[in-house]
Formats: sequence, C-alpha cells, structure tokens
Amino acid sequence: MQSRLLTVEELSTYLNLHPQTVYFMARQGELPVLRVGRAVRFDKVEIDLWIKRKIDEAHEKLLPWSNDRC
Repeated sequence: MQSRLLTVEELSTYLNLHPQTVYFMARQGELPVLRVGRAVRFDKVEIDLWIKRKIDEAHEKLLPWSNDRC
C-alpha cells in the first residue's frame, strides 16, 4: 500500500474544509498528523481510516442497537 503525504492545502481541498480549520483540528489532535521537520503533513491512508472511523461512530450514535444484539 503506497502512502501519500498531503499538505494542509491538499487536505483542506480533500475534506472541503478551510485550511485554518485543518490547522485547528491538527492542533487539537482531532486529525492524524505528521511533522516532517517544521512542516505538517497528513498521510492520506490514515486520513481515509479516520474518515471511516468517524462515519462508523456517527452510525453507532444513530443506531445504538448494533447487529450483535439482533
């Protein structure tokens, strides 16, 4: 699996967020972030996994009864 590091600008486009929102979320620890020297980068594979976890969490909140209880 090939990893691709995204800049703040690339990630903001990918997530359709303002770059300052991406910086804020990274500072708050809400986004998986890498520091390369003084630069901030985001691993696209990790971001995609983060998105999937967020979607799964949202589904759990909407459907608190999970399949294992059926």
